[in-house]
Amino acid sequence: MTRRSVIKAAGAGALAGGVSASALGAARAAEAADVLVVVEKGSHAVSFYDVSSGRRLRTVGLPDYPHEMVVDSRRRFAYVGHYGVRMSSTAGEGGAAVFVIDLVERSLARTIDTRPFNRVHGMGIDRHDRLYALSEEKAVCSVSTPPPRTRHRPGRCPRTG
Repeated sequence: MTRRSVIKAAGAGALAGGVSASALGAARAAEAADVLVVVEKGSHAVSFYDVSSGRRLRTVGLPDYPHEMVVDSRRRFAYVGHYGVRMSSTAGEGGAAVFVIDLVERSLARTIDTRPFNRVHGMGIDRHDRLYALSEEKAVCSVSTPPPRTRHRPGRCPRTG
């Protein structure tokens, strides 16, 4: 399957390459045309694609190895975990942040610092827009109470066991 056909399949409602239905919905809210928002872990970016043509519309560069994305209930902001290393078996500290992507402006709006909690992934967001992010190395789930788009640090960090 080519990249273009994957994008078209995702635009038709199928999940492809780690793209979530909520991210697709967020991109649709950001623009009248169908736009697909993709976390490109190996390219260290979030990119926006025109679903009809497969053409890349914009790329937002991020630090090494962003990983996983969730979207708020207003479909205005996406939150991307900064895993920071290629794979779980890769040596190194990894990333310690959540990137806030403005889906309308198609830009990096801010960065939430999660230090000392690193290798951030396992992103989630609930119906109250509380953002959850798992620190793989520290076995801690950080929680940002609303609105995470304006917070600089997580609000609570319970252990996950």
